[in-house]
Parts: sequence; structure tokens; C-alpha cells
Amino acid sequence: GEVTALTLDGMAFMDPGERMNTWMIYRQVESVYDAWEMSEDCPRDRIQDVMKTQVSVEATDASQACLRITRSFLHSAAVQRLILDAGATSLCVENRIDWHERHTMLKVRMQTNVRPREALHEIPFGSILRPAHRSDSHARAQYEVCQQKYSALVESARGLAILNDGIYGLSTGRGELSLTMLRSPLVPDDSCDIGEHEMTFVIEPFQGAWKDSGVIRHAYELNAPLFIFRGCAKAQTGIACDGAMLETVKPAEDGHGLILRMYECTGSTVNAVIQFPSCRQLFRCRMDERKSNALGE
Repeated sequence: GEVTALTLDGMAFMDPGERMNTWMIYRQVESVYDAWEMSEDCPRDRIQDVMKTQVSVEATDASQACLRITRSFLHSAAVQRLILDAGATSLCVENRIDWHERHTMLKVRMQTNVRPREALHEIPFGSILRPAHRSDSHARAQYEVCQQKYSALVESARGLAILNDGIYGLSTGRGELSLTMLRSPLVPDDSCDIGEHEMTFVIEPFQGAWKDSGVIRHAYELNAPLFIFRGCAKAQTGIACDGAMLETVKPAEDGHGLILRMYECTGSTVNAVIQFPSCRQLFRCRMDERKSNALGE
């Protein structure tokens, strides 16, 4: 059930012996703040030889190849679907997990030969760099970090990103990203996360500069997929610029007008063209939606 090789346009993103989609189970008991804490030495308490796996081919045709992986471990079970669409440059991994553990943590590890000293993690309206090594005490203290829709290991001319639709914790190492899929603390809720979960992550290698990779847009597409409705076409609000994201379109809290939240997502100065179906006045406003200066009519 592991990925043993990953290439894009002849470029290998894994060295021999490296693995992706490795499921790892850990015993996790925290003495204080059970649900909120994760001890630095937690990864040392790995539970070995409990994973039973079966792999079958679900689909293989001109449009898509799909592997189905069935897993059972301890008191839980899971089904994965590894999907590679024709012409795609990323591997989609769908997960359905029936979780019934106590004081246990599940991680899925990705190893790669992309080995920068820092990893890039999405935060609200941007991203942040955090250490991807354990060479000093500052880096070791960040053994578990948070993310939103993606994290990436980025070199000057290539990189590897892991996109997700709701997996907000992970750990990093030199050439390694490990998603924290599920935990089962007992305090303050002894039934925390018990039951069925569905989550998806995408393994996306890329070549070229980070700002040209399209990873950020692909992460949005995973989390906010396109819905198609039957009806009449009308002019829509949109933005024409690869480096700017239209994050939110919402009614104003006072009931007058629309609020558009945009941000530049690659760390570069860009020019963006915003299209409106109709607009009498345009104002810059604060996050609490108080108007400041008018931008035009």
C-alpha cells in the first residue's frame, strides 16, 4: 500500500528505499491537557506490526487508474483509493477511516529527495516557513506544526506539495512530510474522533519556481470544487491574475453591497484585474467591514 517511486517529466522525486503513504500508529498518552498536547518524544512510541493490508485494482482504463487499499489495525479499519487521472501530474488519495482507538495517533508519512531546510505551510491569507530539520533546539521545538490547505518542500527549481481537505496537523523532517490524520485523547472528551472519517490528500510534485507551480490554486480547487448548475449564465465577480486569490465573496454585514477579500499568494508584487457584474462604488475596508477610502465609481 505504499508508493515506492514518483517521477515527473523524467525527474525522480524519491530515492531508492524511500516510501510515501506509509501509515504509522503511535501510542500517545499525555499527562496534562490530553487533547491539546503532543509530546516531543511521542514518535518514539510507535506500535509496530499491527497493520494488515490488502491491495486491489479498482479501475484501469484510458481515463483513470485507481488502486483500492483496505487496512485493518488495532480496533479500526480504513479504505484508501489512490487515483491517477489521465494527464494528471498529481496523485489523489481518498481515505475513509472507521476509528475506534484510545490514546493513539495515526500519521501518514511521505519521504522525498526534495530536502530544503524549511517547509512552506499555508496559514490564513498566506504561508509561513518553518524548519524541516532537527539541527537545533529551535527547530526541534517545532516537531508538530499546523497547516491549512497545503504544505510543501520547495527547492529553487522543483518541489513537492501535499494538499489536503481537512488535515491540519503535520510534522516535517529533512525530505519528509507526515500528516497527522487522527488522534484519540480521552480528556476532555473520551469519545473524541471516534467513528467514521473521510479525508483526502493529494501528492503533487512540480518543476519550476514555486510561484508558477499552481499548487495554491489546486489546493483551493480541492477544498472548494466546482459545482455545475443548470440555468442562465450571468456575469460573475472574478479576478484575472495567477498571483492573486479571490478568497471570499460575501454579503456585507450591514446588508449593503458585497465584500471581496483578496490577497497576493506567492510573495510577489502583481497587477490584478477585478471584474464586477455591476458596481456603483468601490471602497477599501477593514476586516470589520468599516469603510475607509473610496477607490472609484
